[in-house]
Amino acid sequence: MSPSSSIRDFAQYAGRFLWPRTTADLTDTTHCPACRTPLPSPVCPSCWLDLRHPAARDLLTASSDAAAALDRRVQLIGQIRYEVATAESTAAAAARQRALEQAAAQAEAAEQKAAAERAARARRAAEQSAALTRAQASRATTALAAST
Repeated sequence: MSPSSSIRDFAQYAGRFLWPRTTADLTDTTHCPACRTPLPSPVCPSCWLDLRHPAARDLLTASSDAAAALDRRVQLIGQIRYEVATAESTAAAAARQRALEQAAAQAEAAEQKAAAERAARARRAAEQSAALTRAQASRATTALAAST
């Protein structure tokens, strides 16, 4: 290729070609890289692309590089989806754990409050019982003193 040549210079001459369906299509040397017809010889029987041309090696290299780049692209998409899902899953698990801990703390606080209320009621009942006993004892003492 001359220094003034570029792929853009020749794109108008590409003629009929099919975009590959998969990255494997890009590196499959048993089919024509332009029209995907099976190759019984180095010249495609369908579109007449002559793969004996010296640039055919560059075409295979470019196709292999494109396949590798597209495979890498798929790997990156997978990595992003996996890592985001893992992070979201971890965050959701941490949120659930915090919610459980918070609920447990609230339940414990409610139990402590209920126990304190029961203890206060028991103290009041004991104080009332003691006061009643003192009052009864006082009445009994008064009654006994009055009878003597």
